[in-house]
Amino acid sequence: MSIENTREEFMRLRGQFLEQLPKSCQNCGREDDLHIHHIVPLALGGRNVLSNLATLCGECHGKVHGLKIRESHGKAVKEGRIKAARPGKWGAGKVPYGYDVDRFGEMVINEEEAQIIRLMYKWRYIDNLTWPQITEILREMAIPTKTNGEWSNATLHRIFNNPLYRGEYYLQGEFIGYLDNPILDKTLIDAEDEYKRKYTQPNGKLYVFRCKSLKFGHKAEGGGKRGMGERALA
Repeated sequence: MSIENTREEFMRLRGQFLEQLPKSCQNCGREDDLHIHHIVPLALGGRNVLSNLATLCGECHGKVHGLKIRESHGKAVKEGRIKAARPGKWGAGKVPYGYDVDRFGEMVINEEEAQIIRLMYKWRYIDNLTWPQITEILREMAIPTKTNGEWSNATLHRIFNNPLYRGEYYLQGEFIGYLDNPILDKTLIDAEDEYKRKYTQPNGKLYVFRCKSLKFGHKAEGGGKRGMGERALA
């Protein structure tokens, strides 16, 4: 069994282990911030069996792995996620708009949301619409966010600054690899690059356009009057 499958097996059985293992640190007796420790690490061939497991508090667990006490848990979790990650497999955290995660932890494109992403990039980098204009269009089209909320500049900031849509997969600042099938095609990626090359100021920031409110349908793909969202998605 590969190390990745062994980790997945541990996550499936973790609840059972928590019930069977001691409810206090087996080193110092502490009863909070408890972790499950593999005596023989999975990376060295250790198995997910009770005889290879021990209950340790975060402080003792950190000492075992030679980590500083204050950063032991967070650092161990981060390193574990990065080691287990690979292009196409979601690491952790909120799944970005345009993607879903299947029961195997694999990222799959949500085509309905992906179509909105492509429209947004077209409006921004080809039609030169501003974030407030794009936000207004999305609200008029009654398109929900990932959490069924309203669109805002903060939401657009996360989308337009996420390299995942270009096929570049980062996890907690670490580059993992490239996706085989990114949401954005070459035309939109090139348009974004050209836009940023053209409008980036000497201080490294993008020039911000100040535009009046946009009448719904103006320059939006599909256009039309208010309530014609279906045409914009055609």
